[in-house]
Amino acid sequence: MRITEVLWKEQFVEKLELKHRVSTNEVEEVFSSAFRFSFIAKGDVAGENLYRALGQTSSGRYLAVFFLYKKSGGHYQSRLAIWIRRSEETMRKNRIKSRDPLPAHFSSIEEAGEFWDSHSSADYEEYMRDAHFEVDLRRSVHEVRITNQLLREVRRIARKQGVGAETLVNLWLHEKIATTVERVDEFEHDPISPMSYSGRAISFDEDE
Repeated sequence: MRITEVLWKEQFVEKLELKHRVSTNEVEEVFSSAFRFSFIAKGDVAGENLYRALGQTSSGRYLAVFFLYKKSGGHYQSRLAIWIRRSEETMRKNRIKSRDPLPAHFSSIEEAGEFWDSHSSADYEEYMRDAHFEVDLRRSVHEVRITNQLLREVRRIARKQGVGAETLVNLWLHEKIATTVERVDEFEHDPISPMSYSGRAISFDEDE
């Protein structure tokens, strides 16, 4: 199996950064340097199984990364969804004396994440088996949720312009970010006094 692309889900990116103090770059470094991959459990969707990667970041941190390797196009492709991360070093400090049983089934990736956030995978090695991955990360993309109504409008406009919805959204984001940055730069060079502020709003869009 090969890994060439990372698919990030935004709600889990926030958890990584705020709760675990780990960046997406660090997680991707773990995959590039991983010295062990382990199969943990089969997923509810065929071809989407849960794995663990053990590796080291460029700064020397050893991390355990839990991820789903996703099946695409009828055979295994290199689409990867990294959703949960834990530090074994942190978990050792908080390890409980008695080991909880490993659930036979997780109803969602969120449920699996909550379990591995409070348990050390080192305590469940007998339930895992070695897996082999070839890692050649070429692209990293982020998944951001939008409403159905917005998505329908985006697709309608994209069809009229002869481009894909994903391409159109990325073009719009680039344009919006460029405009916002320009406005912010102008504001920094010519700040508005709080007493004379006229209610102008500046919106910020996050990019990956």
